[in-house]
Amino acid sequence: MPTRRALPPASGRWGRELALAASDDNSLNCEYFLSELQSIDYNHSTSGGSPGLGEDMGETKPFGVPSYDFAIPRHRLIQVFNLTAPDVTVVVAPGGYGKTVLAAQLAQVVGAACLWLSMGGCSPSHADFPGAVAAKLRPRAARHLETGARVSQAPGSGWDCLEAELAGVSELTSMVVLDGFDSVESTEAIFVLLEMLRRLLGRRVRLVCTCRTVGRWFKANTHDASLWVVSRDELQFTVGQTAELAEHVTQRSILIQEASALTLSSGGQAALLVLLLRHVACSGQTVEDILRHAPRDVGDYLRTALISELDEPLVRVLGAAALLGAGSIEELARVTHTDVGTVLAAAVEVPLLRLTSDSLGARGFEMHDLAGEVFGAVALEAYRSAGSRALDPIIRELEGRADYRRLFSVLSQANDPDYLVESVERHGGALLEDANLGLLESILAKIPASTQAGSVRLLLLGAMLLRCNGQVHEALDRAASARRLAATRGDSLLERECLMVEARLRFDVCEFGVLIEPLERACDAAIRANDHDTAALLSAYLATAHAQLGEVTTGREFVEQYKRLYHLKGVSSGTRAKSVSMILLVLGIICGDVSSAATVLKEARSEPGQSIESRLLCDGNLAALLLEMGRLHASLELSDAAQILARDRGLTFLVDSFKGTEAAARAGAGDTAGAGVLMAQAIDSAVCPEDTSNIAYNRVYRSTISRAGGLLDEALSDAEHAVALFSQEESGLPIMACLARCEVAASMLAIGDVSPARELALRSRSEAASWTAAYHLLRADMVLAEIERQQGDADAAVARIAQHVDYVLTESANWQVAMYIRAFPGLLGVFAKAIGPDALPSHLLRMVLPDFARPALEASAMLLSAESLERLAVRLLGKRGAAIFLRERASGPKAHIRLFGGMEVVTPSGVVTDKHWRKRKARLLFALLVLRRGHDMPREQVFEHFWPEMDEDRAKSNFYVTWSIMKRALALGVKDAPCPYVEHVGGVCRVVPAAVSSDYAEFEDALVAMRKADRAGDTVLALASAERVFEQYRGELLPGEIYDDWLGPMRDRCRHDYGDAMLRAAQIHHEAGDTEKALHMVRAALGQDPWREDLYQGALRYLIHSGQRSGAIETYVACKSKLAEDLGLDPSVETRRLYDQILAMEGPPAAPAQA
Repeated sequence: MPTRRALPPASGRWGRELALAASDDNSLNCEYFLSELQSIDYNHSTSGGSPGLGEDMGETKPFGVPSYDFAIPRHRLIQVFNLTAPDVTVVVAPGGYGKTVLAAQLAQVVGAACLWLSMGGCSPSHADFPGAVAAKLRPRAARHLETGARVSQAPGSGWDCLEAELAGVSELTSMVVLDGFDSVESTEAIFVLLEMLRRLLGRRVRLVCTCRTVGRWFKANTHDASLWVVSRDELQFTVGQTAELAEHVTQRSILIQEASALTLSSGGQAALLVLLLRHVACSGQTVEDILRHAPRDVGDYLRTALISELDEPLVRVLGAAALLGAGSIEELARVTHTDVGTVLAAAVEVPLLRLTSDSLGARGFEMHDLAGEVFGAVALEAYRSAGSRALDPIIRELEGRADYRRLFSVLSQANDPDYLVESVERHGGALLEDANLGLLESILAKIPASTQAGSVRLLLLGAMLLRCNGQVHEALDRAASARRLAATRGDSLLERECLMVEARLRFDVCEFGVLIEPLERACDAAIRANDHDTAALLSAYLATAHAQLGEVTTGREFVEQYKRLYHLKGVSSGTRAKSVSMILLVLGIICGDVSSAATVLKEARSEPGQSIESRLLCDGNLAALLLEMGRLHASLELSDAAQILARDRGLTFLVDSFKGTEAAARAGAGDTAGAGVLMAQAIDSAVCPEDTSNIAYNRVYRSTISRAGGLLDEALSDAEHAVALFSQEESGLPIMACLARCEVAASMLAIGDVSPARELALRSRSEAASWTAAYHLLRADMVLAEIERQQGDADAAVARIAQHVDYVLTESANWQVAMYIRAFPGLLGVFAKAIGPDALPSHLLRMVLPDFARPALEASAMLLSAESLERLAVRLLGKRGAAIFLRERASGPKAHIRLFGGMEVVTPSGVVTDKHWRKRKARLLFALLVLRRGHDMPREQVFEHFWPEMDEDRAKSNFYVTWSIMKRALALGVKDAPCPYVEHVGGVCRVVPAAVSSDYAEFEDALVAMRKADRAGDTVLALASAERVFEQYRGELLPGEIYDDWLGPMRDRCRHDYGDAMLRAAQIHHEAGDTEKALHMVRAALGQDPWREDLYQGALRYLIHSGQRSGAIETYVACKSKLAEDLGLDPSVETRRLYDQILAMEGPPAAPAQA
């Protein structure tokens, strides 16, 4: 038992009882009892690992877990925690149920480094959650923000603040506890924090949250092992736990009847149970006597039994402690104009005012939320009676901590509008910087609209909130009103800040024209005032605005002005980070120097002081530049990471742009299905449909991709939409309209409308030349060069592209050149001739994939020498691929072989007839080699197929005879004529793939393509491949050859594969709403395989769905007859169920399951 110490004078009924108990010969030591009450039931921390003495409710030193002299162990809950190992544990219960004690016990179970943060009873919204957590991590000195922080500098999200604060957390941390939320809105933000912790620390971190209530969006999935929600029912003390606590506190045995009565009276609430036990211990009465007059809850006791008995200084201390939440004892004494002794006395009288100390011995306090509500209400009533300015000491203390959440909570309860407005004007910018958007919105909602209309800062705060909510046009109206009000009052500095906010908003909606004049005036004023920071940012705005409006020369002048200001004293790293993306728009996309822009952006990404929005813009723009240079892997990594980060931070308005870049990179790598899905999401299902300029830019990208893939109508439609939007009178963007017109011209050329294509390309070229916009100029010239090439003037085409040699060699145009070569294969030869086959950038050629490379090489043959063509083929296809390509080119025309539905061979000289074949085995030998598709076949395998009963010598003799007959047949009977279609070298036979084509090869390739597209979710490509399968399978494989065993398995496999393909294609058609086409596909399969019951079932479902009752009955009868007559089987249960449905003609069943 600890050494006794002198106690301050006690007052009030319970105080007198405790004093009496201390002076008696009673075996219960009162001082020890108080210590035990604090440590057991009110989460009082000892010096072993205390919540720190900080600036707000229970702010802790990192890795500090509260420890207790005595606590009832929650064995069952700990066992569940150990067995299920949840990622997130949320403890939800009203005050007084021991949530903090349980969290500490769970932390000790983990046994590794823990970060403990006390959240001080806050209730952050989803948007405010990161800022609330970041505020608890931030050291006190860093929290003091300059009064009136600039609204224009506010970041877009609090997640950047939180990530910056978490950077200082130990990498050994394995658990984070967020203790003491009043309410948790949803689990989404908690899991985002968990993912951030795991990403930053590189280990499996677990998260524990305690709160009094949860919001309506909080949904706990009972089947989700990653989340465990502990409710009040699970925290209520059992009779056994009550008995254990009672015996420890009263130092005597407790009867089971007494423990049951205590449990029932307290409802299992630990705090109320302690009050009852304290009464038992200090009064000397029995449990039965105490329970006759027991309070209903702790708050009831504090309001009715305690406050009236306390002296006024003690009530004042308790009220201030409730409003401050936590802090040092000296601070509490100062703001209440009392002394340390009074504070200690208050803690004795009301143990819910908990005394703390840190490892250095500094003394502090924390007010439990149970008492905070009661004493806070009493304090506010007293302050209202004395005038709200009596709150000044409390307000100044909270301002010094930058604890804005508690500050505005107190001000809102004080109900003084003037005081509230003054504080919001001073600190609203800080709330934006911490991304406490929900809190700011709720505060502004309490201020009358007329009051807001008369305050420049409140108007600006409202404008930035509207922007964050996606209401940019409404935000613009409010920012413009703020600027007019500032101008009326003659406040030039505030007017300039209004202009910065307005500029930011107008950039969001691409309204550049109205910005030029006021921005130039403000920039000149900033330069005269040596405000280099503002002048640099305004120069970046002006460079972009002029360039976007087609005034490229002026835009470049402001780029140079920005460069002169860039390194001057006073230009913050934050301004440099915000400016770089705007400057690089001019340098990269407009001037076309993508590679230089990418280099600058890479440096800018490491610039300190960036907000998360600025960093995301850097990453997104760098991904777009890397895409243009053909660095597809790096671009994909950046754009994918940027999308994840933007969603995590709530900056979803950036996602559509990043998604468009990812789609273009995937298209460059050959993933057209993935690109199509992403583009559809970014355009047709955009996160921000109001951002029409970004959607139009994505349409330009999609137009290029679609044309390269042969979707010409879609390409033209996207390009025309983009031109219409970029050419709008009010928000026209000439630079982007020019780029979109180039795409229209290219798409028109692709569909054969040469004259309008030339006209548009010439117009775009003229504009681009006047701006010296190399990116646009090359695109227009590629269209014109292709027109010249198609019209036979290859020299003019080469000369035109030769003007861009230096630019192409910078690799700034790799992606667009590669995509144009895919669409117009002849351009490859033009570029190779103009630049040289060895000089073409390798990243450009990598995007001319093999399927596009072959036709492009064929088209290039007329422009290049044989040597140059070979070198180019090697660079595109590799040595082996190039050798095959060149051999195929040299081999001349092909022989075409049909094997499905009967064998037919057509050579360039004519059809090979039965007369030419002479012997059946000669025809079958050729068919066997065709089925091998060019793969080597040892001669011995041929022997086994055709002469299995013969010895090797006789089989070999027969083989040579058959081989000779086969070759002569393929030469249409001409003796000693060359036969380029087959080879027999070194005992190995094969067809020459370059010299033959077959329906079997087409069938197999189409099946592979269909399956691949189906797995990738590309239904368009899957159906196109299914059509190819349907076209090639015109009947059984070699149907007349029924006596050759080696053909049987292959024939059956082809039939089954065909049926599967048609069944899957039918399902895709049905899901797309085309049941008629689905029925056609299934019937086609039944025509080739009338014994497959699943095909009949598919047909029945589609007939039922389309209401064709009689047709469905006929199909069922045909199925039943076929199965019975040919296989001796009855229809399955499923088929009979469908028949019952036919008879009843119920509603359509679900789509057939995938085969």
